[in-house]
Amino acid sequence: MCALAASCFAVLLVDSACVQYVLLGTTFTESGTYILRTPNTAGCDSVITLKLTIPVLEPIINVEGLVLGVVEAYSSYQWFLNGTLIPGATDREYIVTENGDYTVKVTNVMGCEGLSAVYKVTNVPLGIRESNLWATHIRIYPNPASIQLNISNASGAILQQVDVINVLGQVVHSQPLRSARMEQLDVRQWAPGYYILRMQTDRGVVVRPFEVL
Repeated sequence: MCALAASCFAVLLVDSACVQYVLLGTTFTESGTYILRTPNTAGCDSVITLKLTIPVLEPIINVEGLVLGVVEAYSSYQWFLNGTLIPGATDREYIVTENGDYTVKVTNVMGCEGLSAVYKVTNVPLGIRESNLWATHIRIYPNPASIQLNISNASGAILQQVDVINVLGQVVHSQPLRSARMEQLDVRQWAPGYYILRMQTDRGVVVRPFEVL
């Protein structure tokens, strides 16, 4: 044993990383406590004790009817359908409007990412997928809504009928649409939660998810 010289040292290093961590040429890929010794010219080993955290993000999808959600909370979310990013689907919950294979990528406060296992959706009613790009000119607001939901139509299509579908896939309300460009629905008749608005037009079906507060 040698006397502790000025050139010998012992260090406790507490750190975290995504995927991997490299220290003194050694790569670590799992959380744990590691001890590294480096000899020096004084004949003493300098000791570094590394307490390392490498989080493993494995988001779990839970399901309630037509609503997919993530069990644990993360900093950000992005949903995918059949491996393709769903634009705007960046909330912890997502209302599905078509059948297929869904996944979600999450990010934690460190910036680490994780991808869920595939969840296959097969319970979306037929005809719930919207028909074409013209449908983007039909919008609903405010969303979420607590009193009234407005339907604004600038697509040129003729609105014919609207169905309100709950998360169990049940039609809870149907009515003909009387106005070509604007319509209102009183949402106070439905319990708080997520719904799907399915609008029949002369060009096809338009679908919009919404929330009642």
